[in-house]
Amino acid sequence: MEAEIIFSGLCAFHNLHDRNKTMPEPSVILVRTDDQEETPEERPEETPFISSMPQLFSPYVNTVVQARRNRTREEIDKPIKERGGDEAPEPRQAPDVHIPHISFDSRKVRVNEDAEPLFQGVPMAPGFRFIPLNGVEIEIENDPPSKPEVDESYNRVVQKDDYWPEARNQWNRDFVPERGQQPKRTAVVGFMRFGSGRISAGHLSPVPWKFERIDQEPLVGTFAEEVVYSDFPHSGNDVVLRLLDVETRELVRELRFSPLPGTDKLTLFIGNNDSDDIDNAVQRRIPADVRDNVHFKFLNRVASIPDPGRTPSVVRVSSEAPNPDNVAGISTGPCGPIGSNGG
Repeated sequence: MEAEIIFSGLCAFHNLHDRNKTMPEPSVILVRTDDQEETPEERPEETPFISSMPQLFSPYVNTVVQARRNRTREEIDKPIKERGGDEAPEPRQAPDVHIPHISFDSRKVRVNEDAEPLFQGVPMAPGFRFIPLNGVEIEIENDPPSKPEVDESYNRVVQKDDYWPEARNQWNRDFVPERGQQPKRTAVVGFMRFGSGRISAGHLSPVPWKFERIDQEPLVGTFAEEVVYSDFPHSGNDVVLRLLDVETRELVRELRFSPLPGTDKLTLFIGNNDSDDIDNAVQRRIPADVRDNVHFKFLNRVASIPDPGRTPSVVRVSSEAPNPDNVAGISTGPCGPIGSNGG
């Protein structure tokens, strides 16, 4: 059984070629945003990080998810469409609420019975279910940390050192720990070391992104909005993910995903998407339009210099209308992923 994991949103990929020995092994982090932070009062000491009651994950984020269930994609997109197709969308006000998650299409994949109650329906994405993440390391059974094969297409993932040259080799060790160390729960909501599979770029952004740079020409390109991990060893027809506490590495929960009859590839999603964009991400659809935002300020926290860093703007281009059968709602804008060390 073939298997793949598709990463999207506020994800930073570390050291995939394993050239920098001051960084973790080839890995990825899902960065924490302001609206994912919790106080001890919100998460009592005895409450596990992945609770049997999903609402205990984060009261604020859970409130947002529940509110999205009562909205339609048409309601979200209507204010943009009413301005007319030739008018640039207004920037989103940040911070927006991001949902760090593991997701799957329940019409093609099932999860072990004892874990199924932990999963919620993805708002505006019928059939898709997700479990929220909060400070976990993800391990794949039978795929220990190693050096993955990095496909040439990965070069389409925008690199921090390219769009923000002054932050080269400037690390915030809460996000980018020394080799053999763990990131901090206050900085990341998810962490995963890669094994011996293959890393490649997935879907590209439907519009170019433009990064202004100091004393240099702007960096403009159509960059990857997905990174795909495939061809990795796993447990027969199943993919078993172990969720560990990101700091102590104590086992929190095990998730076993199995294909349903007629499924020839088991696809999982690990993302950190804006709450209005998670349906776009898991359905892998092309947005009808794209807004500006400053979500990259969260990704830029991987650097230690006290600067919000460069955030991209959308380059408005005229193009043929996308296939109406593959059109998603309006995107909340450039949201990563990035390569954190330019290589």
